Amino acid sequence: MKRFIIIICLLVGILFAAWSMYYRMGWSVDLGADDTPVAMMTTDDSGIYMDRGNGAQPFEIRGVNLGSDLPGGWPTEQVIDYDTYRRWFALIQEMDANTIRVYSVQNAAFYRAFRDYNRQREMEHQEPLWLLQGVWVNDYIARSHRNAYDEEFLGALMEDCRSTVDILYGKKTFTSGWGLGSGSYRYDVSPWVLGYIIGIEWDAGLISYTNLTGGAQNGYLGRYLYTAPGASAFEAAMCMAGDRMIEYESLRYGQQRLLAFYNTAFTDPFAYPELVARKNQKFATFDVENIRSTEEFRSGQFASYSAYLFAPDYLTAMEKQQQYGETELLARLGTLELQLLRHRIGEMNAPPIADYLPEEDDNGGGACSGYYAYIKALNNYHTMPVVISEFGVTTGRGMEQAYQTIMSNEGHTS
Repeated sequence: MKRFIIIICLLVGILFAAWSMYYRMGWSVDLGADDTPVAMMTTDDSGIYMDRGNGAQPFEIRGVNLGSDLPGGWPTEQVIDYDTYRRWFALIQEMDANTIRVYSVQNAAFYRAFRDYNRQREMEHQEPLWLLQGVWVNDYIARSHRNAYDEEFLGALMEDCRSTVDILYGKKTFTSGWGLGSGSYRYDVSPWVLGYIIGIEWDAGLISYTNLTGGAQNGYLGRYLYTAPGASAFEAAMCMAGDRMIEYESLRYGQQRLLAFYNTAFTDPFAYPELVARKNQKFATFDVENIRSTEEFRSGQFASYSAYLFAPDYLTAMEKQQQYGETELLARLGTLELQLLRHRIGEMNAPPIADYLPEEDDNGGGACSGYYAYIKALNNYHTMPVVISEFGVTTGRGMEQAYQTIMSNEGHTS
């Protein structure tokens, strides 16, 4: 009897260890299947394509950003239930959107509702909803004294990338991180996932500090992604994270999806004139053109931007600077500050946005300025599709722009 109990305990222990390795640690066994991953989504220089068995067809992303909280609540509460999600999904498609973008891992109810909703849609021979899945980065770590190669930053990011992949395939038991979902994820939503967007609104200090302290790591050569000559240390760190995410999904699940890195106007790839850079503290860039794909990445990249109408209004500020010549700039800033501004702008080694602006606003607005011209500049610059993955109108009625102006001018005198 004693031997029997010992054997049972050993078997239970082995099963529990195997379960933990598979669902918590992401371990799996390569059974020698076809090494060529499947890629439903692909890209070229300007377009995104979907192949659902009838060849690659152009696909237009018409999306809605979906948070993880209810009005009046906090994102970390994760209180939205299954029925609410199902109702929202139907309303989203009624407004002629076809994609949901989420910033981070949601609670298990989201993925269950998403799977069930799409299964029902396909049973009724209707178009399903698609998903762009974000990979969150801990805000505290990203805005602390660490650079992007710190294990608490890059190591945690790569672990979150693997966990996100497992969650989408319904093969993860996940314990909550700050602001993330948690629970046992057993709902495979991978058939409806377009791709991943890695990161958050990057702190310019993190990028600059990484580039200053991680200079020996300016290059990365992976199986799926590699850095171009001249890439920054921060871009190399992101390249590594993206490459490892593609590798994990390719080897464990035999599939690939689109990949993007979160970016905003505050860290876009452009350089701006002195007064504009000073006003908005625009002294850091994250250029995804420096992250390139090998032939083994069959899906592709797109450039993802959060781009709002109200912050920052670079082009209007550029028009105002045009009234100043060298003498006026010296009088306004002084020799020392002007030299410092030019030095910091030069350190970015970034192209002037003026090189990519349209000659005139072909949207019918006359002079080349404003939001439309900025979007045109992004498209003119990038050699990959550009997706404005976050857009909205503030309910603060001018307060957001006022806040950005105050923060950008803090500590400066005119």
